[in-house]
Amino acid sequence: MSLLRNITSGLRSLFRRDQVDRELDEELGAYLEMEAAEKMKQGVSRKDALRAVRLERGSLELAREVVRSGNWEFFVETCWQDFRFGLRTLRKSPGFTAVAVLTLALGIGANTAIFSLMDSVMLSNLPVKDPKQLVHFSWASPKWPKVVQMISGSESMGSDESGRTFASSFSYPVFERFASDKTYFSSLFGFYDLEEVNINVRGMAVLARGEIVTAGFFSGLGVEPILGRAIATDDENPGSAAVAVISWKFWRAHFSGDRNALGQSIAVNNVPFSIVGVAPPEFFGVDPRFEIDVWVPAGQMSALTIQNGTTSFTRRDAWWISVMGRLRPGGTQQQARSALDSILAQESTYDVKPAPKPDEIPHLELSSGAKGLDSLRTQFSEPLHLLFAAVGLVLLIACANVAGILLARSTARTREICVRSAMGAGRARLTRQLFAESVLLALAGGCSGVLLADWGSRILFAMASPPGHVLPIKVGIDPLVLLFTLAVSIATAVLFGLMPALRATRVDLVPGLKENWANLPNPSLPRLHSRKVLVVVETALSLVLLISAGLFVRTLGNLESQDLGFHSDRVLLFALDPSRQDYKGQRAVHFYEDLLGRIRALPAVESASLSTHVLLSGGGSFFNGFAAEGNGTNPHTKLGVHVNWVSPGFLQTMRIPLLAGRNFGPQDNSGSQPAVLISQTMARQFFGDEDPLGKWLHHDDLPSKVTVVGVVKDVKYSSADEDDLADVYVPYLQQSRGLGAMNVEIRAHVDPLSLVPQVRELVAQIDRNIPISDVRTQEEQVSESLLQQRLFARLSSFFGLLALLLVWVGLYGLVAYAVTQRTHEIGIRIALGAPREDILKLVVGQGLKVTLIGVGIGVVVAFVLTRFVSSLLYDVKPADPVTFGAVSLILTAVALLASYLPARRATKVDPMVALRYE
Repeated sequence: MSLLRNITSGLRSLFRRDQVDRELDEELGAYLEMEAAEKMKQGVSRKDALRAVRLERGSLELAREVVRSGNWEFFVETCWQDFRFGLRTLRKSPGFTAVAVLTLALGIGANTAIFSLMDSVMLSNLPVKDPKQLVHFSWASPKWPKVVQMISGSESMGSDESGRTFASSFSYPVFERFASDKTYFSSLFGFYDLEEVNINVRGMAVLARGEIVTAGFFSGLGVEPILGRAIATDDENPGSAAVAVISWKFWRAHFSGDRNALGQSIAVNNVPFSIVGVAPPEFFGVDPRFEIDVWVPAGQMSALTIQNGTTSFTRRDAWWISVMGRLRPGGTQQQARSALDSILAQESTYDVKPAPKPDEIPHLELSSGAKGLDSLRTQFSEPLHLLFAAVGLVLLIACANVAGILLARSTARTREICVRSAMGAGRARLTRQLFAESVLLALAGGCSGVLLADWGSRILFAMASPPGHVLPIKVGIDPLVLLFTLAVSIATAVLFGLMPALRATRVDLVPGLKENWANLPNPSLPRLHSRKVLVVVETALSLVLLISAGLFVRTLGNLESQDLGFHSDRVLLFALDPSRQDYKGQRAVHFYEDLLGRIRALPAVESASLSTHVLLSGGGSFFNGFAAEGNGTNPHTKLGVHVNWVSPGFLQTMRIPLLAGRNFGPQDNSGSQPAVLISQTMARQFFGDEDPLGKWLHHDDLPSKVTVVGVVKDVKYSSADEDDLADVYVPYLQQSRGLGAMNVEIRAHVDPLSLVPQVRELVAQIDRNIPISDVRTQEEQVSESLLQQRLFARLSSFFGLLALLLVWVGLYGLVAYAVTQRTHEIGIRIALGAPREDILKLVVGQGLKVTLIGVGIGVVVAFVLTRFVSSLLYDVKPADPVTFGAVSLILTAVALLASYLPARRATKVDPMVALRYE
């Protein structure tokens, strides 16, 4: 029989059962008549012939069942019967069903929530046409390429342990050579993130995120504007009309969705652009970390006077543009790389004197661009995988808990199973029936878990996002997440349902059919041992989770309680960049001096200052290559140093103690002797026991040699867990590159956020076209810097407490089940004069013994596994004895409580009732 005919016949049997049965009866009846006719030819009467055939062939009912059981639809039908029977059975035990479903919902829901987040961050493709055809360009070199003298715009740049350097920015001439080769790419396009730009819309200044793109950006991605057109090739030519494409969100926010926005003018960094298109609502760019508001052609790069300046557009030694391409059908990354790598080598050696060595020539690397740039996935990869491992342990604990409940329930159903077995049901059939109930429980837990996950994933996403910044990705339940939940539910059913089903069907019919089978010696001993094993597993897994949570909580506590080197209370922070409104040179100096004077004049202000870097905001300027007076061989050139350009009053505002020398003052300006303040760690590293005051430091990015005029206390510069505390403070008026964006710090006598309206008004009084951004307090900045540590501490604590609750339920159930099974024995002990205290010790000791075995195993497992999270800990060892000891004691105390409650009930057993207990 062909496969199609087999499927068709099976479906017909399932959905037209009565008709198929009639046809089968007719066929079997005809066969019976044929056999009878043959016998009647031998002279046998019809009645005797029919009787003889039935004796030879068996009953028609049995024949019908044999015929039907040979087809696949019979298996489906019996499974459906099993599910219907299982549903009726579960409805008769609502308490058991509710506990099992809730337990599974918590485990499956936690896994689904984390997977939903992983799906959105790690697995989702860009919302563009055929994203799997996109390729992202980068390069790697054994040593830093000699041709690269200036690099920016690379979202992934660094070096590995072997010294191999890598980045993803290219020079514009290299991009043009790549784009001219059409062999393997149907389109090639470049882009450069402008980060925040000042946009004037209808007379109102706003901050938005901009991006410079080449002509093929939108067409290469397959993104069609919902209004107007995309940036074309003619728009890219220098000197052409300045046009821009805006995002759907920007269009709705600032033009209220007006279609007449096309052709209107906006000023980007004081340069007028005409709007020619609006991007679709789902498109945010190619970097999932940020949502781009405005795209402008690469030909306008010089007009915008961004960091790279006018000549960077075509300089061979200035690498700034990121590149992506779309492969032609049939083309491969390896073929494209082989063809374009030679072009990169040619451009990297052209007119470079002296000629670069082979290990100074970069080589092209291609990777999939389907998911966009990798920065977000790199940032969240480790936290999400750790959280996924944690919720996996929670699910295992939930499975062990439900398996224990099923084992206890199977004891009550022993007589039922024995009766069904005695009536002819095979063990496989009974196992399948019991497993069907487990599948129903798992599916119900999965459905409930999806509802919890939809809510939980959004909370997790909000917790993982920096304050005030919403990542442009969608988190929720999609078909892939539903498929994952279904797979987890089925796997969960196997984990918690198969073993109890097999154990329950292993029965001895003779004692099992007796009414007083429970009074037989140890009738359920194997099941009790199985439950003990499950509780040991639960205890060990929960101990691992709780110890991990304890380590993360201690890490967070250490970071929050440490001395940061400054006082973060009552300090308001905000940023602004007057250079975008063409404030240069002395005009910029006058702007900042005027602003500081106005702010300091406010009655509620204690002090105010400027800086290029906000403390604990990550990143910042990190230089190496410093030379110091008295070190002829410059042994410290490889030491990294944080550099911050600040105004006079910065130390007072941040309350950083001055340990020696003097502070900055009005005399430290662009025309005075260059001066610096250094931290005590830098003083020790660069000058040892010598007095650093009056000595000089030198670095290529600082003006000539600078004189050390003071030593200040060490502060945490980029992050609260950093160990590199060598800091240099430079007067902001002595910046060699001129004044640009600055941060303002205001220490107030009142709630600092109450000053925001007054500050906005002061800035507007000077120039209403200069917006302020990143408004927050220093305390909020400190809290944001601990976002990942707080996320780990909170989530691991939540999952640890959830595991602890499940262990409590599992241990309570084990001891209560054991007390129920031993009620007859306990009654005899009490009747023979055993003190109730001994009964209490007996029962509690049973639960405590199981717990201590689990604790011992868990300590060993945790000792091994916590080493993998050592990089996430601060000032606490992975095998911290305090954490291990405290968690073990807490778990033991919970075990005592879980054992005490049923033990106390056991001591109140009436011997007369217990002796009659079955």
